[in-house]
Amino acid sequence: MIKNKIFNNLKVIFFMLVAFFAFSIAKSNKVDAACGTLETEVSVTVTKNPENGGTVVIPDTCVGKIWSTSKNITISITPNPGFIVDGLFSNASSTSRLDTNGSYTFTIKKGSSYSFVAKFSVSQMLDPYALDANGQGYESLEEAFSAGATEIYLMKDHTFSSDFTIPAGVNLYLPHNDQEYKSMNSLNPTPLKSEESMKVMASWRLDDNGNRTILPNRILTIDKGVVLTINGGLYIGGETGTTTQAPQGMTTGTYAEVINNGQIIVNNTSSKRGTMEIYGLLSGTYIKEGASESGLLVIGQYGKLQTQFVINDFDGGTNTLNKYTNGNSIGGALGGFLGMDVGVNSPFDQYAVVNIHCNQRIHYGAVVSGNTSLYASSTYNEGQITIVSTESSTIFTMHSGSYIDISYDSSKYIETVSKGNINTKDTGLMTLVIHGEVSYNYLEFKNDLADFSTKNLDLPIPYNFNIIIAKDGIVNINKSAKMM
Repeated sequence: MIKNKIFNNLKVIFFMLVAFFAFSIAKSNKVDAACGTLETEVSVTVTKNPENGGTVVIPDTCVGKIWSTSKNITISITPNPGFIVDGLFSNASSTSRLDTNGSYTFTIKKGSSYSFVAKFSVSQMLDPYALDANGQGYESLEEAFSAGATEIYLMKDHTFSSDFTIPAGVNLYLPHNDQEYKSMNSLNPTPLKSEESMKVMASWRLDDNGNRTILPNRILTIDKGVVLTINGGLYIGGETGTTTQAPQGMTTGTYAEVINNGQIIVNNTSSKRGTMEIYGLLSGTYIKEGASESGLLVIGQYGKLQTQFVINDFDGGTNTLNKYTNGNSIGGALGGFLGMDVGVNSPFDQYAVVNIHCNQRIHYGAVVSGNTSLYASSTYNEGQITIVSTESSTIFTMHSGSYIDISYDSSKYIETVSKGNINTKDTGLMTLVIHGEVSYNYLEFKNDLADFSTKNLDLPIPYNFNIIIAKDGIVNINKSAKMM
């Protein structure tokens, strides 16, 4: 009797449960897209940063509506080629990584929602040959160019043994420091000094045994007979500057070097100039064999060359500004009164371009400029001066059809100096041979310290310059000059 009663009660309970389930199903009449009739989907979202960094796999997130309302799932993260997984995080600003090697297992529960951020970064090879701007590593320089990288940093020494072109829109960088490989021109807080009166010296100064004081961090070599054409950009890194008064703008720390045993041609179009910037060293030995020339840098009509403009007799910020202000005022006043140029000295008259040791050929239309870096008021004051162009506010104004051949001899320098820390052993002899018509004008540049112009002053030609006018050359001297 009692057994039957218990049995009947169980039957009632059973049918009530069935009725309940039937009612629940009928009431919802809903099947979750990825889940069964008696299941509900738990919201799990993963945002990728960056979006193209990789793939994220989220497994079945269905849990039961009545029982088994929670379960464990594992999110898997796989990087795309060129990326690495930084980790799975609870939000974009979190630094607490949840996953282990791209895998994260956790419990999802009915009625809850979960969101994460999967972070990726560009993969850097342990020992890459080249890197792009995002840090993507390449096993060869050719691979970097073929991959379509537009900013390429050379992380190994390289030799061009056949003709090569850096296309327009692509820049090749030679770092002077691999830890800061994107910095081409670092200002040196601790410039290199010789034991001789602790005078500042160039990085490549030879010691008594004929060895360089500092070896280059990176070397790019152009073999003899090979032409490197630059329609984009080539940048040679270097650590420049000195906190003493002179010389200002010298490369005095780590540097990269291009050894030009062939030819480098910088050119492109008027709207997009090929560019070469030299903060380190461009070396090479000029050899002419018949019509063939090696060890030659050619700046074409649409080429641009930028390098260091060293001021050897900088007298400090205050003195230089006073000399310039006084000289400019006197020169302008007398010149206006007399209707002519008057001879008032420039605030500095010993300058040099010492970072290019191979021969150069500058064609009409090219732009050659120099970086200035004057240490005053406990900071580096940077600026730029135009040395050669077609404009009048430049030292040499080139006219149609003209070109200038330039050679540099680092072995010819003045041993003794009579002023401060001027160290002229690193200032060699630069010889310019003028072909066609060229005008000698004035020096003008903008600097953080002040804007300078020698329009009303004498523009000196220092002792370290030889100017030769070829048989086909004409030089127009448009203002007073001082030959040193």
